Amino acid sequence: MFRSASHLSWRRGLVVRLVAFLSIALLPIGLIAVMQTEQVSKEVRQRSVLSLLALTDQAASGERQLLQRSFGAAEALGAIIARLRGDSADCSTTLGEYIEEAGRYSFVGFLELDGMVRCSSVDEALDFSSYPVFQEILSDPRPMIGATLRAPLTEESVVVVAHPLYRENGLVGYVVLWVPHALVETEPDMVQIAKPAGLVTFNYKGDIITAENGVEGVGDRLPSSQRLSELVGKAPTVFEGHNAAGERRVYATVQLLPGQLYALGSWTEPNNALTPQGYLPGWLFPLLMWMASLVVAYFAVHRLVIRHVHRIGGQMRRFARDRHIEPPSKSSEMSQELLEMETDFLHMASALMQDEATLENALRERNILLKEVHHRVKNNLQLISSIMNMQVRKAQSSETRVVLKRLQERVLSLATIHRNLYQTEDLGKVNAGKLIKELVGQMMVVGTTRTFAHPEVEVDVEDVILYPDQAVPLSLMTAEAITNALKNVGSTDESGGWIRITIHKLPEKRARLTVANSKGVRPHAGAGDEPSGLGSQLIRAFATQLGASLNVTDEETSHRLEAEFAVEEFLQDAKDY
Repeated sequence: MFRSASHLSWRRGLVVRLVAFLSIALLPIGLIAVMQTEQVSKEVRQRSVLSLLALTDQAASGERQLLQRSFGAAEALGAIIARLRGDSADCSTTLGEYIEEAGRYSFVGFLELDGMVRCSSVDEALDFSSYPVFQEILSDPRPMIGATLRAPLTEESVVVVAHPLYRENGLVGYVVLWVPHALVETEPDMVQIAKPAGLVTFNYKGDIITAENGVEGVGDRLPSSQRLSELVGKAPTVFEGHNAAGERRVYATVQLLPGQLYALGSWTEPNNALTPQGYLPGWLFPLLMWMASLVVAYFAVHRLVIRHVHRIGGQMRRFARDRHIEPPSKSSEMSQELLEMETDFLHMASALMQDEATLENALRERNILLKEVHHRVKNNLQLISSIMNMQVRKAQSSETRVVLKRLQERVLSLATIHRNLYQTEDLGKVNAGKLIKELVGQMMVVGTTRTFAHPEVEVDVEDVILYPDQAVPLSLMTAEAITNALKNVGSTDESGGWIRITIHKLPEKRARLTVANSKGVRPHAGAGDEPSGLGSQLIRAFATQLGASLNVTDEETSHRLEAEFAVEEFLQDAKDY
């Protein structure tokens, strides 16, 4: 048996296989695309980091230039102070004139190692030993940048620049300059395409030097996960985090003055194109390319192949179901190969229908001829029966008449079979139940006339369909059994006795024929009897031909003959139209 296409798994569909093979074909390209995209993304991220660092450096360029000039000024003033420090009045006058000319410092002085300032831009000696920022300067003999929110004398927020002064006998003090924070904020930066949301400068200890929008409250704008001192000495870097206020920021740190000053810029957009996090995953575009390829391939295959294959398949199923042939497709979208397939199928279907019509016509002619043969055989048998009947009338011997009469009954049984064969629609099938009913009716007319017996006849049959090869021996065996029953029927009272004929279906495609008669006193015993044993011999012969097993039960009041046989299975045959 062929399996229906509807029972097949969807995994065997053309679309699934196409997607699988196309995915395999696109896999190397996808991997290459992922690698290339990842490499490009990495390069772009590196460029973005460099751009972010450069923009942060540009944003702090004003502070760097101002403090670089301050260190240069402190170093230059060191030579002047070393010459004039012995004369406090002359030193103060010179430094005061310098402040007025420079215009960017609020105080210049020489901080001695004891914390005293005797040479400065003011006309008095100052004691800075108690100020923390100056204590830090004195504790570390190196160029240094610091800050204080309330400077001595001016009470303003300033950036403190200190440069050590050495002489032949070693360190003698520090040249100190104060740069007001207000002046630092007005210092112009280099031209840039973007500015950070916040900018902070800090020294090598992590102390804040300057901050945009003032140093007050600057702690809320710093990263909460890292301290400024942890960024000192590291290479320029970009990282993402949250500030103390809980806002998401991207931070960039650069070195402004080697070992002295650093800048930290914060950017408000974490997904900005300048940040390393502002890019889609590298595998996203190859995935979209793969999905787009599958969608295009699916619609292309569905439009060019699948829908036309479904149409041709539908034509084949309709042809197999009811022999309906649809006209060929006139669509210009069908490919040449599928169009040739459809044309070949239509030609094959037309040729098959012509062959089937020829076979049906030949079968019809054969059935007509067979029916004619059966009809003529039946007529010839009836003619023979009529001739035998005439012979019976002219016979002088009773024994001769009995033999001829029995032979006539057998001939009529054959005629009955042939009559049933040419009257049925299907010559290959005979209804055994109907055939036995006709045999019983015929035998009762002929047999009772010959034996002078008039028993009560009971017929119980089912429709058992047989091949003619089984129906012929069954009918002949039944005729012989009925004849024996008519000959041997009797009764214990004045009635004529009884005869029962049945044929029933059994399980496992079997059937059973039963012919039973009563026993007792036989009316007109010996009338019309033929030589003993011939009927039983014929019954056994017909049973052997039928393949039946016989079971004879002879009791005191009844006699029963049972024949059980297998009903041959029919093969589907063409109907007789």
